[in-house]
Amino acid sequence: MKRETEQVVAVLLIIGIIIAGTTLLLIRYRLAGITGFAVNPNATVTLTVQDTASLTFLDSSISWGTVAVNVSKTNTCILTTTPGYTTDSCTDGAGGSVTPETSGLAIENDGNTNLTVTLISNVTGSQFIGSNAVFEWNVTNIEVGSCLNATGDAVAPNTTTFESVTTTEKVICYRLRYIDASDSLNISINLTIPYDAPTGAKAAKLTATGTTV
Repeated sequence: MKRETEQVVAVLLIIGIIIAGTTLLLIRYRLAGITGFAVNPNATVTLTVQDTASLTFLDSSISWGTVAVNVSKTNTCILTTTPGYTTDSCTDGAGGSVTPETSGLAIENDGNTNLTVTLISNVTGSQFIGSNAVFEWNVTNIEVGSCLNATGDAVAPNTTTFESVTTTEKVICYRLRYIDASDSLNISINLTIPYDAPTGAKAAKLTATGTTV
């Protein structure tokens, strides 16, 4: 009985070896027969997105028409943020045909990178209107969060204070954003015309420049 048992075990071992050997041969045969696969199945796609710096005037002109100077008030004042106003020493140009301008000049960053924006005038107030004239600008956000300060914080430009225009470049926004919902500024203009200002057509040119941050 013991011998039969050993024989059975031996037969099983032989069968196991034969089966195992056959399996290995089949695996080797199948592996040898596999063709057409890439050695390296990884792929790479590359491109470069170019920075585009673009600054556009959406509203590029202000025209007040004919302005009448009221001698009794000494000065005539016109302002883009208000159709007409009168103070103790200033009238709104009544008697002329002043065209209300309430929107100012609008600029937009229509590129794909933040811009530092500067503004410059080709003339001073005296050169534009005459002696003792006031020629000022004020910059505000059209869309909330358009202008960031130098450190990147969302601080809007001063919304109430006007300052004299300059014939040298003045930074009006350190970081004008390019996101469509927050990418535009308004430039308001304030003029005070003395009663003795020379008559005739007057013109000033403002130039805005955007530099990639």
